[in-house]
Amino acid sequence: MTALISPSPKTGLSMLLLYTGWYFSSALEWMHQHVIGHHIYTNVPRKDPDLYHNASMERHTNTLKWRPLHRHQALTWIPIWAIGTFAMSYLKPLQLFLTGKYNRSVAIMELDTTRIVLHFTGRVFVFFMCHVWPFLFFSFGKAVLFATIPVAVVSISFMLASQVNHLSHENVDRYSPDFYKHQVITAHSFAHNNYLTFLFTGGLNYQAEHHLFPCVNHCHHKNIHDIVVSVCKKHNVDYHYSPSLWAAFKKYVSHMAELAVKPKEQ
Repeated sequence: MTALISPSPKTGLSMLLLYTGWYFSSALEWMHQHVIGHHIYTNVPRKDPDLYHNASMERHTNTLKWRPLHRHQALTWIPIWAIGTFAMSYLKPLQLFLTGKYNRSVAIMELDTTRIVLHFTGRVFVFFMCHVWPFLFFSFGKAVLFATIPVAVVSISFMLASQVNHLSHENVDRYSPDFYKHQVITAHSFAHNNYLTFLFTGGLNYQAEHHLFPCVNHCHHKNIHDIVVSVCKKHNVDYHYSPSLWAAFKKYVSHMAELAVKPKEQ
């Protein structure tokens, strides 16, 4: 995370690998969306960009004005999940440069020429390898499959591992002036006893621990979990938990259905 912001030339190789090696997001996009926006202002209206992805079609907070397309979001999340990382990889960075903000929440940082060149070079490289290269070597039908199915699987997997972490009735529109308490009450952890879920999510099922200690490797989250829960109980802080990924997913779907309903005051 810190390598994305550090100006040190020692991070040059890491930066090159980050900008050309990630499919699901440009490192520049991830820096604005996740490192600066989401981790600092988790679920804070008009500051956390994750609350405003596809705002015309999805409503994740009561602070966002209801729109007619929101009534379908209990179903439209399905195709959105399939193309989510495509938008993050290519479309959202364009929005950032054209408007100066990411999801109307995070202002673009002052970027040197090297970062900008790395960003656009990396996106062209990734787009070519994922969506052009198959058409140079395979038949049209096979190329279409290679250019769409793998990235859709990656997108759906990423969305499943990330969207259930904060978008539920228990976590949205909650706030505390205490930074650490706020990180806990807006996080949704799940399936701590399932090692496959731990591997699939990259440890994000320990979401509260991840937000409290973002620079601690996820392999240690299990070891600090009991300490976190103990401190939460001591200070009467809600630690939101679901016993399985399926249970966490159902809370997400319920949240989408709940906010699909037009508020009476509108």
